[in-house]
Amino acid sequence: MDYDPQQTGGGGYEITFPDSIDAEPIQYFYRSDGRGIHRLEMISIIHAMEGLLEYAKANPDIVRQASGVEIYTDRHSVTDGELINPYKIQGWRKNKWKNYEGKDIKDADLLDKIDKTRLKLAKAVGGQVSVDFKRRKENKVADKLSKVGKKSRNYNKKEYRAKNRRVIRRLYDGEEVIYSDVKAGDIAEMRVYAWELLKKEFEVCFEACSGEHEGKIIKTTVSPELKASLHRGHVYLIEIDDVFNHHVSINLLEEVET
Repeated sequence: MDYDPQQTGGGGYEITFPDSIDAEPIQYFYRSDGRGIHRLEMISIIHAMEGLLEYAKANPDIVRQASGVEIYTDRHSVTDGELINPYKIQGWRKNKWKNYEGKDIKDADLLDKIDKTRLKLAKAVGGQVSVDFKRRKENKVADKLSKVGKKSRNYNKKEYRAKNRRVIRRLYDGEEVIYSDVKAGDIAEMRVYAWELLKKEFEVCFEACSGEHEGKIIKTTVSPELKASLHRGHVYLIEIDDVFNHHVSINLLEEVET
């Protein structure tokens, strides 16, 4: 997967077979713009699964010789150990795509698609389908294909919903805050640099401009009404109302002139 802040994206995959199976590698690349880095990576995983599924339908005897399927990604967060764990996805689906805090799960459409496509592929192969991390330098063919796809005009055969996200350049380069270090009642100046529409709410990304977390990213989920008062590039005096594992709830005190 290859991506830039202008949201010009490319994806690609290579399917290889064990030495015991007499089959040539399969390569594919494509262009997919406006997706966001995590959506683009999940779309790449879906395409790889669908590519092997298509091959399996035409060559069932060949794929049945394999004991399972191993898919590798260069994004830690998009693996079985993290975001796309089958048990997590099944739990979110049962909970109507909300987490235990009642917040909407991001990219639910792709998580659902990954889970259902994985089940189809596992049935076709007759074995387990896993998704694990591999460093980009150890996965050079897929990395090269994604770069070719980014420059090509071979757009997605299946277009998935573009991420409704708006971003501007940050002033700081700090990482996301550790939320257990944030306390309810904390007050700081924060600058909005991004927002993303979930289902009925918005995720708003701030960078702290004062206080002990200055320079770090702090995320919150707000109603459309509150989001209408928060503008990218503007700085606000924010009070932390409550703290959760991956975000905070806030009280907007006032806008700060800069």
